[in-house]
Amino acid sequence: MLKINFSRLTNESFAALTQMTITTVNQTGDASIINNPVFTLIAPAYEQFEILINKPAYSGLGKRAKKDDKIRDKYFRGLYAIVRSMSVFADDAKGQKAAEILPFFKQVGNIDSKTYSEQTAALNKFFSDMDSQTNQTILEETGIKNFYQKVRNAQNVFEEHYLQQINEDSQLRQGGTASQKRRLLEENMSQFHILVNAMKNQPVWSDLYADLKQLETGIKH
Repeated sequence: MLKINFSRLTNESFAALTQMTITTVNQTGDASIINNPVFTLIAPAYEQFEILINKPAYSGLGKRAKKDDKIRDKYFRGLYAIVRSMSVFADDAKGQKAAEILPFFKQVGNIDSKTYSEQTAALNKFFSDMDSQTNQTILEETGIKNFYQKVRNAQNVFEEHYLQQINEDSQLRQGGTASQKRRLLEENMSQFHILVNAMKNQPVWSDLYADLKQLETGIKH
């Protein structure tokens, strides 16, 4: 009697058993078995399960986002240090201009202590403030606009890649889990085994029963 406990098999072993079961049934060449509505449920459920057990849970883009984050943080810290150093020279015109925009840097705070989302929000507020005509003029007059633009470009690159990572990770998770798809496949395989057990004394079915019994024996080892 076919009575293998599918739940005890690893994903790989269960997938292999299912694939061999499908092949074995198709090799009978018997339309009544191949087109049986109980059997026809197995192949589509198997395809969904196989895709998921070979699919990563995450896109792998996290490393790129982490690298981009380090670059934008480094650039912001560098620009912050320049403005802070220039502001020390209160008797110099450029020093005075630097002192005017220093508060906007201070509002961002310790960027390293923030999450990706907090950093992005703080920097976007910073860019919004710095984009005023007055502050853009100060950046020009202090000769640091090029450095400022590098910070902004780094932020844009990070946001692009981070949003892509979030989107792809979300799509992967929305595809369902292998355990969910496995339960459906186990139900379909169990129903088919019940059918084969019931029909094992009938022509063609008896040979199929013997073949499936052999498959079960082999998959256990």
